[in-house]
Amino acid sequence: HPRAMAAAARAAMAVRRKGFAGSLTVESMNQKLRWMEYAVRGPLVTLANNLKEEVKQTPNPHPFNTVTMCNI
Repeated sequence: HPRAMAAAARAAMAVRRKGFAGSLTVESMNQKLRWMEYAVRGPLVTLANNLKEEVKQTPNPHPFNTVTMCNI
């Protein structure tokens, strides 16, 4: 949409006028966002934690020997 493109261009120009180079850095980002924590809950996490304990405590309980927790 032309209006959206024009608005995006105006926003980019305003950012440049304020002294930003147009890219987000660790220093320029909101530090509350940087240190934010996300609590993963639910049955999938519970299952993953149970598998992780089984792998740690029992020799070869599954066809894998590690569990990698992924926050998706």
